[in-house]
Amino acid sequence: MELYLHIGTNKTASSFLQTLMVTNAKLLAQCGYYIPTSKYDDEMKRGSITPGNGADLAWAIHDKNVNSIKQILTKSFVEAKGEGLDKVLISNEIIVRLFSDKDCLDSFSQSVKELNITKVKLIVFVRDLLGHSRSLYLHRSKSGDNFDIQNWFETDYETLSLTDQFLKLYKQYNFEFSFASFNSNTLVTNFFDVFLEVDSKSLQIPNLSVNKSLGLNETRVLQTAKILSRLNTHLLYSKLLKLDTTANEELEKQFKVEAASYFKNHIKTIQFIEDEIGFKISEKIDFNQADLSSNSKPTIYLTEEHLNVIKQSQYSYLTSLLHDFRTKLKPKSNKFNTKRYGGNLRP
Repeated sequence: MELYLHIGTNKTASSFLQTLMVTNAKLLAQCGYYIPTSKYDDEMKRGSITPGNGADLAWAIHDKNVNSIKQILTKSFVEAKGEGLDKVLISNEIIVRLFSDKDCLDSFSQSVKELNITKVKLIVFVRDLLGHSRSLYLHRSKSGDNFDIQNWFETDYETLSLTDQFLKLYKQYNFEFSFASFNSNTLVTNFFDVFLEVDSKSLQIPNLSVNKSLGLNETRVLQTAKILSRLNTHLLYSKLLKLDTTANEELEKQFKVEAASYFKNHIKTIQFIEDEIGFKISEKIDFNQADLSSNSKPTIYLTEEHLNVIKQSQYSYLTSLLHDFRTKLKPKSNKFNTKRYGGNLRP
């Protein structure tokens, strides 16, 4: 029995790889791989963002529940055996974060030993720090939070510390870990040809639209609107997403300055990570920018389209508020609850 795990990291096209996995399940089966089904299969085929087919395994590892881990893996291998296959392929990008906790790794390792799984092979995609932090910042600012970029780095960007902890642990375990640099041009090759030893030229690659995100300017419009006005931030985000991205060099520079300042303070950790994984992830950071002042307030480009969607979001918020207010004022029914008091009551 062989177990193959794709475990992260986040913001490295995990959803795209999961889509390729379920779309090419028959091809992978011809190469001996079984793809355990999950409730997210239909979403993965459509290219939606999901936890992959390893969500249940991730929860079991998170809970350090050896019995649950064993049950999940046993079910997968029994199903694989029924198909005449001996390899199981599971994907979930959260697992690498969980493996920064020794107790989680111990629970997983114990489960593997007790099940006599002969081979465990794991792949971790690692993205350049500037690109990763920018992508993660935009993702976590969907609700209009994180106006202060410096504060976000200090309080919410945990990738460096978790990766550092994981890399100080993984060699203690008898697993085969592979680290690959995230690059859209080599992603498929590194995953299929190198990691799985499956010819990627035979893959069926669906024509999917890229999961779009806001740029820094539209994100700052969302954040500012939330601070200055009461509105439906979810609606505003979805409407801003449909607009063309407005380039904002001042905001881009501010982000790079804040990133350089943060990463310069963690240079030893970065050097350790790069030594362990075997390639650079800091080459796009200009550490000289760390000494530049970022106290100035960058200009926000506010177009007429921006103003229109802000007004629509304000109107939506006020409408829902009025509806809730009317609902609370609605008089309660005076009817006797006959079911509660035995039914068929007579005056």
